[in-house]
Amino acid sequence: MQPEVISTAGLKLVAFAPEGLGIVVPAAPNTAETLFREHPEVILAADGPMFSLCPGEPPDPQYERYRCGIVDYGLIDVARGVSVRSRYTGRGVTLSLVGGRLLGSRGWSPAAGASVAVQGYPGLVEAGRVAVGEHPTGDNAVPNGRVAVGVLTDGRAFMAYARTDMRTFAERLAGAGAQWAAYTDGGGSSSLVLRRPTGELVGSDSDDPRGRRVPSWVVWAPAATSRQTVGPTGTRLVLPGASASTVVPWVLAGGVIFAAGAYWLRGRR
Repeated sequence: MQPEVISTAGLKLVAFAPEGLGIVVPAAPNTAETLFREHPEVILAADGPMFSLCPGEPPDPQYERYRCGIVDYGLIDVARGVSVRSRYTGRGVTLSLVGGRLLGSRGWSPAAGASVAVQGYPGLVEAGRVAVGEHPTGDNAVPNGRVAVGVLTDGRAFMAYARTDMRTFAERLAGAGAQWAAYTDGGGSSSLVLRRPTGELVGSDSDDPRGRRVPSWVVWAPAATSRQTVGPTGTRLVLPGASASTVVPWVLAGGVIFAAGAYWLRGRR
């Protein structure tokens, strides 16, 4: 199954085969740049579920100085030894990787035999239907950077970013073919970052251009055999089933345009 970059109606979505989906919980909150440096196998990453400051941390409304964060929603990655208990078991959507298939369910409900599971809140799309109310309130009602993970009707996994209100985000995901979609986080924590074949990182830190530190990441790390070396420039990462092509600049966030002429995945624009 070929990875695909989709840009439509203000939505930026990367679809890929579910194998390689995983969770990274660093020893201390880190930025996307640090994540990719410490995990060279990672090709794609999105910020993990919402979190709270650990007891004893001083007030930090912009999450600039904190040293410890507690992930509020459930996470499992058997291979990486990740097991985070959900503080809100009845909320949102759980995505479970079982035998190469990504399954969706309501609440914190990892499927039997799941090697990876991630819970996001709120649930954006459930069984193909928009799950966000027509009249969101508060922060959910205003345009903001937002990130989701999910599964499409064709079985591929995806990570997606848009700058919009919560209801519109859910509608755009459903329109792009999402069967299940879980919100991870938004605002300054919203990040969708990809490693270019040159090794350069491109992506979105929508409200914080420095890249906010977060305590967990949802990642896609294809098999190491997908790497091949070319010329003196070093390692070129070739995703399974993908072909490299030269594309025009890809805009991930308002006001941020990434350099043209990069080798990237061939996808719809």
